[in-house]
Amino acid sequence: MLLSCPFLGSDNSSQKEFCIKEKCQFFDRINKVCFIATIGEASLKYLMSSKTLSQEKELENEKILVKGMDINEKEEKYSIYLTKAYKLFRNHLYIDAELEIKRALIYKNDGFDARRLLGRIFLEQGKHDEAIIAYRDSIKIQHEAQLYRDMISQYVELYKDFPDREKFYKNIVEKFMAEADDGKSKLTYFALACCYYYFEFSDISEKARLELAFSNLNKTIKGKDKIIDSYFLIFDLNQKQEFFTGDEIIDYMKKAIKLDEENPYSYLYYSKALSLYGDERDTDKIMINIKKAVELAHDDTKVLYEYGKILQKYLYFPKAIEYYKKALEISPDSIQVLESLARVYKISNLYEKSLAIYENLISCFPYSEKYLSSLADIYQYKLKFEDACENYLKLIEVNPNNSFYYKQYYTLKNKLIDTNEKKSVIAELKKETELETYNHLKLVHYVYALKYLAENPVEEPTYSLIVDNLKKIIRIEPSFMGAYWELAYMYLDKGEDNKKVKELIDQLLELDEKNDTQLYFHI
Repeated sequence: MLLSCPFLGSDNSSQKEFCIKEKCQFFDRINKVCFIATIGEASLKYLMSSKTLSQEKELENEKILVKGMDINEKEEKYSIYLTKAYKLFRNHLYIDAELEIKRALIYKNDGFDARRLLGRIFLEQGKHDEAIIAYRDSIKIQHEAQLYRDMISQYVELYKDFPDREKFYKNIVEKFMAEADDGKSKLTYFALACCYYYFEFSDISEKARLELAFSNLNKTIKGKDKIIDSYFLIFDLNQKQEFFTGDEIIDYMKKAIKLDEENPYSYLYYSKALSLYGDERDTDKIMINIKKAVELAHDDTKVLYEYGKILQKYLYFPKAIEYYKKALEISPDSIQVLESLARVYKISNLYEKSLAIYENLISCFPYSEKYLSSLADIYQYKLKFEDACENYLKLIEVNPNNSFYYKQYYTLKNKLIDTNEKKSVIAELKKETELETYNHLKLVHYVYALKYLAENPVEEPTYSLIVDNLKKIIRIEPSFMGAYWELAYMYLDKGEDNKKVKELIDQLLELDEKNDTQLYFHI
């Protein structure tokens, strides 16, 4: 296997200009080839440590050089290294970009742009603790609301697997509350709003938590020095709990544009508000404003992604694909962009491309119900029934209480096996139910096998077997809603008394008031 160069990263054509070739100690000057491809993993680890030592030495030399420079020379060096860092960042060479940032900070330790970029570099690598430190350092130099929001969202990622995460969250909230009591700037209230928006607490209901977020936000949009990011957070907050009507949200986003006509997010959120709360007459306004956002921030992942979503909503699928791809050029590991691109490929019948993305996502999240479900759908569209079957079986393992997966699995199984195999499957499942009499999931498999593999399931004796076992499932596990649906359908197919169906529907509604009562249309 070809190993990556410890100095350039992967074998990327865009990085060839940086290769020093003959000047590199790992370059074969006689045969004009690099030694890297021929060395093993242990040697590569040695090279990586060698690279780190080499970089540290370079940084020490830079620290010596800076002492003899005037302010203009320092500023020039800072700009050179920052520009190189941006270029490397855009090419996803994050480790090398980090080194250039460190060099830049030698010449200007309070370089706000450098420290903010460092936060983005760590964010792209999933280094949440380092990202928090970088954002915190940026805030010390220049107070920006977006930095507070980015930093606080990273706390969620950092602590999400900690059992005592609420303790950490409360410490952060208390710190900002102390600052608010000291009469600090409106940014403190914005930070508190972000905390209540992102952090979840077991002793505070979601409604109360979001109301606390809003009460703090409200303080930041009154009087002078309004915080523009507060309007954006109000929009996001309103998606979780309705504080305002659609028209009021649209008005808020208009105010954001008036507050800062050069902020791309003002136009982005205005277009989102129109898309969500407006009507078909607003389509032109939506497109004009989202395009304005893209003009102002053509390399912002969120802006490009949201443009793709709007294009997809209005069925401009090729254009949506184009902008999702542009977003991925900047953030290739963005899950939400990958998901959206996979969906629009699927809608556009570009199944192979959609499949490739979902398979990649599944390799990272093997128990994701939505990815497994999407894969199963695509396999069915491509008539790959065995692969679809395999995915539905995995889905049953992930969510054994979703009756749809059993139905799909046995419907597809019916197409793949012959009559004798069907009888064999039913017989085997029957044995399993006899061995584990009160295992409702074994009974579920048996019922669906009878319904979709047996001949004439509405005829005796199969009909009674299915009905009796569905009733047994309801007795053992009353919360398994699929049993009620299937039993109702069995009664309807057999022409039984509709009172029986209505009783089942009433029981379903007791279990889940939001349940679709489509069976009433059959009555």
